Amino acid sequence: MDPLFVKAASIGFAMLLLLAARHKLVKFAAFKEILREYRLLPETIVTPAVCAIVSAEILIALAWLATWTGTASAMIAAGSTVGLLGTYSFAIAFNLLRGRRYVSCGCSLSEAGGEYLSWGLVLRNGVLICVALIAMLPATPRVTGIGGYATIAMALLASALLYTAGAQLLRNAAAIRTRRHGRE
Repeated sequence: MDPLFVKAASIGFAMLLLLAARHKLVKFAAFKEILREYRLLPETIVTPAVCAIVSAEILIALAWLATWTGTASAMIAAGSTVGLLGTYSFAIAFNLLRGRRYVSCGCSLSEAGGEYLSWGLVLRNGVLICVALIAMLPATPRVTGIGGYATIAMALLASALLYTAGAQLLRNAAAIRTRRHGRE
């Protein structure tokens, strides 16, 4: 595996998870209500679960930043990311299978909101899981020069734009579905 991919994935996942944790901390009460609305946890553990989710996102982001120190930390970061995103995907899919589509996913990093549960979110998480799994592959050793760092910066910019565009497409699809069929 090219070390530039691993470095770009490490920075990308760290930024994504830190922004997600920040969003949940800033909107703690709203996220708590979203988690409650998933109807998967007993009421008594919703607040501790929110704290655990935010803590996990922060710790996994820090683990991604530590991946530059070696393969073992990359395995921990990637494995933890797969577990976290897999849990999110399970919660989304479980609710979709119960017909509970009009629940906020709780994953929107923008103020626009409106990102309801959809199979598109499960697919997006699946793509992110694949990227994390690929980042677990051993990187071939080589020196990263200025061109390499420029490549990493461009890869991060492109990834951020793709992620944002995908999120907007999911919000648009939810808005169209709501307008056509009303809230179920």
